Amino acid sequence: MRIPRFAFALMVLSLLALSTGLFLTRAKETPRWFQYEVLGRDGKMIMGGTTPANPGGNPYYDGGAEMPYADGTVWFHIRMLGQIGETEKIAARAGWLPRGEKWERVRNMPEREFLYSPGDNLKIPVDGYGNLEIKGHFESTLPENVRMGLYPEDGKLRIDPPVILVREKEMLGKFDNGGGQLSQDKSYFAYGEQSEGWYVFSAKPIAGAVEGTLTMNQIEFKLDGRQYFLFTGDPILFGNVKIWVKHYASIRDADPTSAGDGWQENIPRLAFGELENLAVEK
Repeated sequence: MRIPRFAFALMVLSLLALSTGLFLTRAKETPRWFQYEVLGRDGKMIMGGTTPANPGGNPYYDGGAEMPYADGTVWFHIRMLGQIGETEKIAARAGWLPRGEKWERVRNMPEREFLYSPGDNLKIPVDGYGNLEIKGHFESTLPENVRMGLYPEDGKLRIDPPVILVREKEMLGKFDNGGGQLSQDKSYFAYGEQSEGWYVFSAKPIAGAVEGTLTMNQIEFKLDGRQYFLFTGDPILFGNVKIWVKHYASIRDADPTSAGDGWQENIPRLAFGELENLAVEK
């Protein structure tokens, strides 16, 4: 069967446009996560991990382990320093402890820096042991085998009940219904109690707020010299980030567009809204 020349030309142009579109789509993907494994001298995996490609020095993502053998134990501590082009800069301390020797010598081993190119195996020589190896790859989104339904997608925070607020050693309240998912960059969520007022949480700095820490399903912060914890039933996100918290007497003091406190009885509440709607501090 013959194909007219003009039809053939259109087919070629369509294929070129399609392939160019795919290329541009791929080019826009930014590696955000680095997933890796550490292998022992026998080629068996000792540990694996997933970290941001640029963790910004956050020690939450550091990895370390020790592996016993018949003739001793190998110990290592690694941290990702950041992405450089198509490589990941890795800092590692590692040492070999023959059976019967004390740990102090190994713990004080100097840190060394390496550049890892995905697709290669990075060898980290350890005197007396042989080589540890690191292999890994970049991902533009949190790998599915990490998320597995436990964590929300990138750029989202998820609040699932029960939501429990604790001050010092006292549980202030527990919210058991509903929940929701919100944008990490554009939205806030708030926890309120009739007797305690409202605590507004944002992954972006807000005027007059205190800085806290969000780790998996736990938020920790200090107000007026007292320690607070907010716990949720599932992880709010994967990993560890800063979060800002501000206390208000009413949710409408925080966000004039909010539907209001809505208390029919003295039970805790959740509220969600957009950061752009938060009242400017006077």
